[in-house]
Amino acid sequence: MVFFACPAWAGNYVDNGDGTVTDTSTGLMWQQTTAPGTYTWYQAMSYCGSLSLAGYTDWWLPTIDELKSLIDTSYSPTINPTYFPGTAASWYWSSTTDASYTNYAWSVSFYYGYDGYGNKPNPSYVRAVRGGHGLFGNLVISPVSRDVIKDAGNTTFSVSNTGTGTMPWSASVISGGSWLTITSGASGTNSGTINCSFTANTSSSARTATIRVTATGATGSPVDVTVTQPTGCTATLDGNLMLHISVLSYLNPSWGAPSFWAYFVYEYNPTYPALILFKMTQAAIITVRTLSCKTSETSTLSDDLKIHIPNVLLADGITLLSVDMEYSPVLSTDGNIYFVVTKYGVVPN
Repeated sequence: MVFFACPAWAGNYVDNGDGTVTDTSTGLMWQQTTAPGTYTWYQAMSYCGSLSLAGYTDWWLPTIDELKSLIDTSYSPTINPTYFPGTAASWYWSSTTDASYTNYAWSVSFYYGYDGYGNKPNPSYVRAVRGGHGLFGNLVISPVSRDVIKDAGNTTFSVSNTGTGTMPWSASVISGGSWLTITSGASGTNSGTINCSFTANTSSSARTATIRVTATGATGSPVDVTVTQPTGCTATLDGNLMLHISVLSYLNPSWGAPSFWAYFVYEYNPTYPALILFKMTQAAIITVRTLSCKTSETSTLSDDLKIHIPNVLLADGITLLSVDMEYSPVLSTDGNIYFVVTKYGVVPN
């Protein structure tokens, strides 16, 4: 167990006479007596989440900041014995996982009046809490992960405080900073928007960046959100139904296996309303290859003019489809080149 000194806190308590104590400074209602026995961190989370006490069932294992608010170094153990009799002079679990070592969680020693972190499977004491967050914000980020397109672009994350206290927060890129940048909204109070920009992925592998949002003293802090960008080998279908295949390999060895890029656009044909048609609008041979795609990622054009696209990223930035198309000579009589979708399906995550 590693421990650190905590500042003293003088709560303004009310004994509710039903096994609970309310701190009017924070609005938090506490389980008055220590839970019987000791618990691993996982058991502590389960115990508090299933506790029914004084007619309430919305109890939780306190955060480290909530738990530290009980420390009063004028007593030994370091907690007011009038309101919390029988408190063990030992470690009590909080719900706060250590940000650097996720198999550890923070706790408070009421022998020392210190906080520290310990291994989650180790036994410690438990006291549940519920109610308001008077001095404590509650950090919520939406979404906590986002998939973006392979091309350069922008994305956002929203920050909100669902607690009642004032919550200053800040955000920083802790991994993937070579391609993802916070352009604005790197800090704020209570609510706000984190705006990010990212470069195109010209590599042959998907990549992930992490943004850490921290609100000191707030429940749920810190929050790590992830941004995942697919490889440049992935085809895309945008909101205007424009299909872009960045690498289309022609499977004809006698041609030297050239590769193309190609653009298609969906086109409705009233004569054949059941067909899913895409008209080729642009295409060209790739003369300089800076991208090496895996076989499982490469779109192919066979000698019989059938196209197989193993991954098409939809406009939501999340859904991937596998699509097969084939050239239609019957429909390509107006000077345009049309392909009919013959098969498609969602690619499992």
